[in-house]
Amino acid sequence: MSRLRHKTLEHAAVWIGAVIVGISAVLYARLISVAQLHYFRWFHEHSYLVAALSPLLFILATGLVRKFAPDAKGSGIPQVLEAIEAARHPTADTDAWSTRLVSIRTAVIKVLSSTVGILGGASIGREGPT
Repeated sequence: MSRLRHKTLEHAAVWIGAVIVGISAVLYARLISVAQLHYFRWFHEHSYLVAALSPLLFILATGLVRKFAPDAKGSGIPQVLEAIEAARHPTADTDAWSTRLVSIRTAVIKVLSSTVGILGGASIGREGPT
């Protein structure tokens, strides 16, 4: 394969990845907004029920992370920085492609747990997980 064709494929992969990440970030932001709207609506209509269910939703959100993706805890920013560092300086033990820190599984559990937390009234920002 010629060098120009290889570079073109690299650029295409980067742009396709950027589009996928951008669309995912927008969908995640909308999901969190919808969850917040539902929480506020439920809180105004059934405040005692929401107050009783909130701790259970917090436990569920925490349980999802602990059981299915322990690397999904926290904001996500330190995990991404560590994965970037692994990509810059790969060793026999770590490289960005084999780490669970930024895997699809970790991302899915982070989205699910933060949505459940928001439904329970948690003050979870979407900036870090995004």
